[in-house]
Amino acid sequence: MSEPQGEPSYPPLRAERRSARRERSAAALLVLGLVLCVGAYVAAVHARGASFSWRRAMISDLGRTICRDWHGFWVCSPRADLFNVAVGVAGACILTAGVLTHDRLGRSLTAALVCLGVGLVWVAVFPADGAIGVHMVGGVLALPAPSVLLLAHGLVGVRSAGSRGDRDRFASEREPRHTLTRVLGALGAVSSLMSLDHVMPAPAPIPRGVAEGVSLLALAVALVVVAFDLLRRPRDITAP
Repeated sequence: MSEPQGEPSYPPLRAERRSARRERSAAALLVLGLVLCVGAYVAAVHARGASFSWRRAMISDLGRTICRDWHGFWVCSPRADLFNVAVGVAGACILTAGVLTHDRLGRSLTAALVCLGVGLVWVAVFPADGAIGVHMVGGVLALPAPSVLLLAHGLVGVRSAGSRGDRDRFASEREPRHTLTRVLGALGAVSSLMSLDHVMPAPAPIPRGVAEGVSLLALAVALVVVAFDLLRRPRDITAP
């Protein structure tokens, strides 16, 4: 006589719930990081005595603790310390979100979040009025590196969607997620293109502050897209 069926196994369900909580936490951290960055910028540029040219200066100039003339215009940020702390905390939030969801987002997208997070922490710890070479390491990690990785994430998604062996995996009910993958790739392409402005000889075709602003805006939208994707899609859909 056969053994009676036992109770269903609950550990897998608990694991799924833990994963869902982890993903919701990661989405919240991404939004918090974005809010902190925007708040730091607004607070710094509206400080009494602040002098900042968004067309010509870099955003990280708001973290300069010493006022100075920079390429013909005066840069002064009375709230530099507040700016650096907020940016550093934002970077830690984004880095943590990437670590929490490394098994869900795919290698390229996880690497983009980790690079962005580490880069923001780096530029906060080593502001622009210190050793400029050390500061620029953080700048590269925070802007060009995640931009290229987002572009790579989009290209991998498009290639996988077009491969015959993966047609079932890219069925119509999963198409919205892969639309988001393409959106992330497009945002990475825009940000990467704007980042090239920094290596062009002066005068650059686009004011460097404007180019950096477009790059940062593209990355900000990408953070919102990733947060939305973490909250929206069911657990059984894996990243490319």
